[in-house]
Amino acid sequence: MKKLVILLFVLIAAVAYIQSKPAKKLEKHEINKQKQPLALRLVCCSDALVIESPRKKIISDARKIFEAGISPKFKDWEFNDPGPSTGKKKISIYETEGKGTFLQIFTSLSNDLESAWLTQAQISDICELHPNWLNRDGLDNLILTKIKGAYFVITVTTTPKGLAVDIDCLANSKVVEKCQRIIIVRQEQE
Repeated sequence: MKKLVILLFVLIAAVAYIQSKPAKKLEKHEINKQKQPLALRLVCCSDALVIESPRKKIISDARKIFEAGISPKFKDWEFNDPGPSTGKKKISIYETEGKGTFLQIFTSLSNDLESAWLTQAQISDICELHPNWLNRDGLDNLILTKIKGAYFVITVTTTPKGLAVDIDCLANSKVVEKCQRIIIVRQEQE
């Protein structure tokens, strides 16, 4: 019995360790191989939706913005790089009309994920300076970011206590079942 308890403890510890690590970096051929179109509805694409974030911010330090909570994954995965300073970026807002994985959602919006992501500072500024861009009707707001060379999805949720923020790997195979709001850098038509 004692061996069984020890084995169970080791198994639980191994699963917790695996879940605490971010996923590997997705290579371009992996993104293209998994791309599947998803029904999306454009909510807003006005020239007024512009974000500029010359400041350096990291989400794990933005407790005043994310009053309802910041996922411990930001600290656990050591996401303490605010990303590069950026010029003005035009933003588009979509809502999903079906279910799909994070990868399906974001590759349905852009063939070039490299030009579609926002820095932690830009995400913080959207939440602090433009909260009207966020959905407050029970939908999560999904925002693509790139940290340490890998793509992640920031989920901002409006709660009665304020905004809460979480992060997952873009390659996470979890299926998003309900309608979500997607905030992404506008892709200019070629």
